[in-house]
Amino acid sequence: MVSREGMKHYAVSLDTLGWYGRSVADLALMAEAFQLEGMGKTPPVTLAGLRVGLCRSPVWSRIEPAGEAALLLAAKRLEEAGAVVVPFELPEDFSTLAEVQDVIRRGEGRASFLDLYISDRHRLHPELADHCEHNHGITARTLTEAYDVADSCRPRFAALFESIDVILTPPAPGEAPEGLHTTGDHIFNSIWTVLHVPCLAMPCGRGPRGLPVGVQLVAPRFQDAALLAMAEAMAPVVDV
Repeated sequence: MVSREGMKHYAVSLDTLGWYGRSVADLALMAEAFQLEGMGKTPPVTLAGLRVGLCRSPVWSRIEPAGEAALLLAAKRLEEAGAVVVPFELPEDFSTLAEVQDVIRRGEGRASFLDLYISDRHRLHPELADHCEHNHGITARTLTEAYDVADSCRPRFAALFESIDVILTPPAPGEAPEGLHTTGDHIFNSIWTVLHVPCLAMPCGRGPRGLPVGVQLVAPRFQDAALLAMAEAMAPVVDV
C-alpha cells in the first residue's frame, strides 16, 4: 500500500516500507499521509472485551528469556486492563513459512544484486554477495514451491481471526542488540512478511543490559487502520 519507488529492491515480493515513531499517533499520522485505506474512519477501540491471540509462532525455539518475559508481561497487563487473551496457534501448514520466506528472500535477492555483484563485488556486504555466489539449493523449482506455499496461506490467514481481533507475538528473539553492527535477528518477522500482513511493534520493558524488549501486534492483510486503532488502545497498557 506504500510505493517502494526509489528504494533499492532486495526481494521484490517481500520488500516493505515501515516507519518508526515516538507513539502510535505518529505512525497513524504517516498512515494518513500515505492515504492508507480506513484511516480517519476507524472508531476508537476499547480494551474491554478486545480479543487478543497470544501467538508464540512456529519459530518459538529461537526465543530468548527477555523476549518470553516481555510477551507474557504484555499479555498480563492487557488482561488486567480488560482484554481477553487466549492462546493462538497457526495451522500446521503455516509452520514452514519462515523457511519459505528465506527461500524467496535469497532467490529474489540474487536477481536484485547480481548486477552489483558483477560490477562492484568488493563493495557488497558479504551476505548479499553470498546470494550471488551460492544458491543454497534454491532453484527455479524450489522457488516456485515456496511461492505456492505463500500463495496458499495468505488468503486463509484472515479466516483465523474469527475468534480473535489481533495477534500478540514477539517481534524479535529478545533484547535489542547492542551497537550498530546489526539490526538483529529477523526470524520472528519472517512469517508475517511473507504473509503480507501489517505489524506494529512496541516496547514492553528492558532486558538485562538495559536495552528495549518489544512485543508485536499483527492483523489481517490491508487492516492497517484497524491495527493502528487497536495499538492506540493497547500501547498505554503495554508500554509503561
